[in-house]
Amino acid sequence: MSDVSLEYIPDAVVNLHGVEKIDFSHNLLTHVPDPFGQLMTLQHVDLSHNDITSITESLDQWWEIETIDLSNNRRLKDLPALFQKFAGDRGVLIHLDCNEVDKVRQKPKLPPAAISQRWTVGWSETTGRRTSMEDTFAIRGALGGQNNWDLFAVFDGHGGKQGSEFATWVFPELLRILMQQHNIEPVLCVDTTASY
Repeated sequence: MSDVSLEYIPDAVVNLHGVEKIDFSHNLLTHVPDPFGQLMTLQHVDLSHNDITSITESLDQWWEIETIDLSNNRRLKDLPALFQKFAGDRGVLIHLDCNEVDKVRQKPKLPPAAISQRWTVGWSETTGRRTSMEDTFAIRGALGGQNNWDLFAVFDGHGGKQGSEFATWVFPELLRILMQQHNIEPVLCVDTTASY
């Protein structure tokens, strides 16, 4: 349903039982209605590049939600209080680039082992000239159960955010397996953009 000049989300959307991903990006939507909140199996919602000014308070049934993309809704100034819980308590990734919302503080959705026992970690990001953030990062403390193995990685999304999001979750596990199989000691930094 992307890029079809849709002006509203039809009420019939509640009949999409079991749907995990919805893309209503690049349309003419101005608000997110109550029935949209009844899709309990949603994991990924893309509402970017619309003209959304208001979002329903009735999204508390989104138990499985992982990402919400609200970027490039330039008139969006406020979010329901529930979004603070999504971002803070549940680790939902909420894209808010290129709009006026600045009230949601986010934490990455990471497993408990992601906390480094050696480092205090923070991050910042900026979109630059692009219309939305495509880069992602991974932080994994005690990688492979080793207290002296911490992973801090940034994945460039020039090919789109899907590739960098995939790498965020797959790369740390692959690295852990390879390091254990081949008894490889961690290094301080590997520049994956350099030519060898």
